[in-house]
Amino acid sequence: MTRTFKVLIAMLVVLVLIFAVAGSIGASDEPQLVRVTLKDYQVELSQFTIVPDKKVDFVIANKSAQPHQFILEPYASAEKVNAEQALVIGPGTMWTIQRTLTPGIYRATCAIGEHAKEGMINVLAAQTEPRQSLPIQTQFGVSILALVLGCVFIIGDSLGLRLTHSK
Repeated sequence: MTRTFKVLIAMLVVLVLIFAVAGSIGASDEPQLVRVTLKDYQVELSQFTIVPDKKVDFVIANKSAQPHQFILEPYASAEKVNAEQALVIGPGTMWTIQRTLTPGIYRATCAIGEHAKEGMINVLAAQTEPRQSLPIQTQFGVSILALVLGCVFIIGDSLGLRLTHSK
């Protein structure tokens, strides 16, 4: 391999690393996704915690033979959501609603008839996740370290620096 070719390969690897790290550190503007499945006397959530003050797409599927509502309200709030104005989701249909929730605990329920009393209720928490000391995962960091050391070796070798002892 020629010296120029080695330097070009090393520079390409460094550029890929820079884009990979920049992509993993940047905050995403995409909404969080929570899948909601409504069944007879059950509200199933795909996750129970979300990041507060960020848009959340609730994809609601009614897998029941009867209509249901999806009402999301603060758990300990004295102010109740008007169930008459809540969306009624027909049997076998799917809806997507987008909400931004402030920090707190929320109750997901169906207010049709006695559905909530029969167990059609669940809980969702909007809480800040603890910050990690590093914004990248350990496995990703080890891979980056190996690539950087490889680049250093290639660049050093192409410049005539001997990083290994030869006999």
